[in-house]
Amino acid sequence: MTYSLNGTGNPDGNGWEMDWAKGPTANLHGQLGTESWLSMQNYRPIRYKNIIDDPAPGTPSGSPVVVHEGYVSMFTRNAADGHIQETYLPGIGSPWYSQDISADAGIPASATKPVAIVHEGYTSIFTINSSNGHLQETYLPMVGAAWVTQDLSASAGTPAAANVTPAVVVHEGYTSVYTINASNGHLQETYLPMVGAAWATQDLSTGAGTPPATP
Repeated sequence: MTYSLNGTGNPDGNGWEMDWAKGPTANLHGQLGTESWLSMQNYRPIRYKNIIDDPAPGTPSGSPVVVHEGYVSMFTRNAADGHIQETYLPGIGSPWYSQDISADAGIPASATKPVAIVHEGYTSIFTINSSNGHLQETYLPMVGAAWVTQDLSASAGTPAAANVTPAVVVHEGYTSVYTINASNGHLQETYLPMVGAAWATQDLSTGAGTPPATP
């Protein structure tokens, strides 16, 4: 909003110091604005020295625990049978609940701890099949829906992986899962451009020159 002195010279006969600054509506004196030039001389400007931009949000990366639609879910691997267990809290003040999602969704026994991430509203858990090293995704489209599982090695061609917990990250809309090829130690990326698209995979050791990794 821009203000300027109301008139020129001495229109009110009381000196230019008492002329009113123009504003959007008239004041009680019928003049535009509510401040005189004289009164505005009493304002003291404040200079802030330590103004900084808010930090950029961190890159969402995988974890055994996620927050989705207000729920807190912790995913663990059952030591007895390799099943993936979800322990969740619907909200503060609510009791905790636990369920065997391997039994519910048909997830193969896992050789690794699960890693989870939320992307485009979906919650996805990634594990390594203990029987054949296949990369497995188990996902929840939304809270209240049923968990679904799929073999990404079968559908995308991800090579059998070493028994190392996968790494997962969401970046610029892509979801990337990283595994180590069990046969040659190559770093493998299996990625999803967006929910609804097809998963694809690539050998980063061949493409980028990453040396074979130690499981």
